[in-house]
Amino acid sequence: MIKNLLLCIAIVLFSFYTKAQKLPRAGLDTLLQKIAAMKDDTNKVKAYFNPAIKAQTGNSDKAITTYTSARGLAKRLRFFNGIVTADLNLSFVYKNRTDYSNALIYAREALEIAKSNKKQYVPYILSYIGQIYYDFQNHEMAVKYHTQSLKGYQELGLKEYILGEYLTLANDYADWEKYDTALAFDKKALALAEESKNPQLKMNVYGSLSWHYYLSKQYLLAIDYCRKTLKISHDTLAAAAVFGTIGNIYQDAPDSLLVKMGVKPSQRHQEALKYLKISMEGAEQAKYLRSIMLNWRDMSKSYAGIRDYKNAYEAYKNYIVFRDSITNETQQKLILKNEASAREDMLKYQQQLANVKAGQQRNMFIAGIVALLLLLAFIGLNYFNQRRSNKLITLANHELGRQRNEVTTQRDKLNETIKELKAAQQQLIQSEKMASLGELTAGIAHEIQNPLNFVNNFSEVSVELLQELKEEVAAGNTEDVLAIADDLTLNLSKINHHGKRADGIVKGMLEHSRASNGTKEPTDLNKLTNEYLRLAYHGLRAKDKNFNADIVTNFDNALPLVNVIPQDVGRVMLNLFNNAFYAVQQKAKTAGAGYKPVIDVATTLNSTHVEIIVKDNGTGMPDNIKDKILQPFFTTKPTGEGTGLGLSLSYDIVVKGHGGTIDIQSIDGGGATFKLQLPLNT
Repeated sequence: MIKNLLLCIAIVLFSFYTKAQKLPRAGLDTLLQKIAAMKDDTNKVKAYFNPAIKAQTGNSDKAITTYTSARGLAKRLRFFNGIVTADLNLSFVYKNRTDYSNALIYAREALEIAKSNKKQYVPYILSYIGQIYYDFQNHEMAVKYHTQSLKGYQELGLKEYILGEYLTLANDYADWEKYDTALAFDKKALALAEESKNPQLKMNVYGSLSWHYYLSKQYLLAIDYCRKTLKISHDTLAAAAVFGTIGNIYQDAPDSLLVKMGVKPSQRHQEALKYLKISMEGAEQAKYLRSIMLNWRDMSKSYAGIRDYKNAYEAYKNYIVFRDSITNETQQKLILKNEASAREDMLKYQQQLANVKAGQQRNMFIAGIVALLLLLAFIGLNYFNQRRSNKLITLANHELGRQRNEVTTQRDKLNETIKELKAAQQQLIQSEKMASLGELTAGIAHEIQNPLNFVNNFSEVSVELLQELKEEVAAGNTEDVLAIADDLTLNLSKINHHGKRADGIVKGMLEHSRASNGTKEPTDLNKLTNEYLRLAYHGLRAKDKNFNADIVTNFDNALPLVNVIPQDVGRVMLNLFNNAFYAVQQKAKTAGAGYKPVIDVATTLNSTHVEIIVKDNGTGMPDNIKDKILQPFFTTKPTGEGTGLGLSLSYDIVVKGHGGTIDIQSIDGGGATFKLQLPLNT
């Protein structure tokens, strides 16, 4: 929070262009044409900043070209205020675009000019450069520049800016996980804030203390300072960071401390999300990328905490995008390269100045002895510069090695993140498989009941026959004994038949729930399709006793065994049947008494492939949905009734796993037809 405040103050102090001459309100191009026609003087440099600021809010490319024009003219005029202002604004535009390499180039040029001509600006620029390093997490360099800035403010006696640098350094050390040092700087800032009696400064210090107490796991102190901050201001933009801190506290504090804060432990993630969303709103208004990135990360944790895995996954993807845009390997390498290049350019500039001076002296002195002395002086200067250049190159190589280690660490973190994303993806896929298993449960219960009834009934009859058999044996009636024995044999064969039927149903359920081993085997698709059709129908009937539908089957008896992964194809069939039954069930609720739900399932054999066709006369879907229906997480069902993964996984199984195709034909309100084609030679 305090970093953004100080940065804005610094830019305003440098942006003296507000005192420039008034220009008529018009479009940017018109303003630039008028400025181009002006006389080349300092007023023209100042005039450029009006349209540049306008462009900066919506067209950063236009802002860059306008600031560059002002900078070029200021250099020709040796107008140092104009050069510094243009350089800082260019740096600020590039920083907002996360182009830290160019941001550092212009900020450093502004610093060199300020050191020679505008020393009062040096602390501001040092602080700003430290902020750039902070944004891509180079803690050592951020602390170095902010420490230099603090010394500059102390020499100038600017207490408010001293306070601001205390908070800036506190934030640097906290991100470096040196929390004791961070809190020590916070307390120095608190002493100055209480001395000033300025509410805004107190609010900034309280917000910093709350965050650093949270990071050091002192949650009660953290929430206390959060509440002190909000007593001063509830403005979303001003207090955005504090709202984020509250969300983090609710996420991580132990249950016993949450109760003391007045929050039910069971509601921790809902409460956290509420405050994190407010924090996100403020961060997006301020366009503070690092805060946006951290809010996405923390919101992902809270969504996962309430089992909203879809939003958790989306939030985590956004966090990765923002994190990589701020700290990526290419940026790090380019920054290092430009730092080394900047040092070499400075040496070349000094060399050029020496050459000009030597040339002027040669023109003034004609005598040979003077020319010889100049030559010796030039050789000495060149030797000195060469030694200095070698020293700088050695330092640059050392820095390059350190940065290379940091890049390696970032790469390892990225690989770890990719593993986490893959694990999350597998978890979502397994959740969808378990959801389809749940859909099977009711159908399996109905299917298994029939063979179990037969087993029970024939077992009871067999017990009675055995009793009769004993009686006939005792009476010596051989013929009756043999007749009863035949009946027992028949009963036992029926018990065996229906026992195997129940066993087959159980094995089918286990096959569905078991993770696929990816092995294809010859499979009777007619039998597989019919079994899952009945299971899906009875599963829906178990949930809705009033539901009925006509099921029409037209199986091609000439269908050969096809090499497929039966568990995977069974999941596809179950998903298509569940969707078809759901569509006709929904239409039956609104279509009136004359509507009769019909599901038509057929298999056909072609020369190169087998077709499985599932047709319903349900609700259908409009054309704009057909293009999205196979996308992951897209669903037309109400929240809680569908994951949006069923058809996506079905597409992967049929197309990617078996080299087949899925064709969808549908009319909005007039039903849908899904046609699967599986190649015979797979």
